Amino acid sequence: MKKLFTLFSFSLVFVSCSTTAFVSPEKDLENGVSMYYLEGDEVALSIEDSSTVAFYGKREKKEIILYVLFINESENKPVNIIPENVKVYGIDHVGSSEQMHTYMPKRYLKKMQNRQNLALALSAFGKAMEDIDAGTSTTTAYGSAYGSDGTSYNFYGSTTTSDESEKRAAQAENQRELSHEARQAALYRNNVKEGLLMKTTLFPGSHIGGNIIIKYKSYDKYRIEIPVGNDVHKIDFQLIKI
Repeated sequence: MKKLFTLFSFSLVFVSCSTTAFVSPEKDLENGVSMYYLEGDEVALSIEDSSTVAFYGKREKKEIILYVLFINESENKPVNIIPENVKVYGIDHVGSSEQMHTYMPKRYLKKMQNRQNLALALSAFGKAMEDIDAGTSTTTAYGSAYGSDGTSYNFYGSTTTSDESEKRAAQAENQRELSHEARQAALYRNNVKEGLLMKTTLFPGSHIGGNIIIKYKSYDKYRIEIPVGNDVHKIDFQLIKI
């Protein structure tokens, strides 16, 4: 068992910084499903004829992120691991089930990039508005004038001046901030990409692990079905709120 846990060489890469619940698997010893702890996380372990899987996970706002480890224990048969073939079902209080959406890794990354690009565009627009006002000052004057016949006249005036050096300094600072935001977004996206499980062929005696992302919807409990060749690992779990 110690050797198995050393295979968990990656950790969950979450999409947001707000964990709202963690995965709590149910033991089913008759079907080869047991539960262990790994650094405080509850890990489900399922053993079938020619494969073993283990997983743990958390809910991050609108997504359930599951780290799944696959081990091909067949003697001579390679198997294809396809993330979107991992199915998660939501089960309500009367036992009715509904399949939840499993994100395809490349589509998920594209969706993330689109969200990031929109955020960067809005940030750039806000900074452009700041650039317009930078180094600009307005002086307002009020007064009255009197004619020789005793008539009075009220006047109002304003003068706008612009300090070009201050404006250029503000533009340069905002550009540095935008560049930093873009680099941080790309770094975060690359970290998520590194953690995601991609399609792969798993040869006998080998293993692979990575994150699978499920679109969240509230149910009483959940069931994950993980195909590995001819084996299908079925594990029930709940989401325990933090």
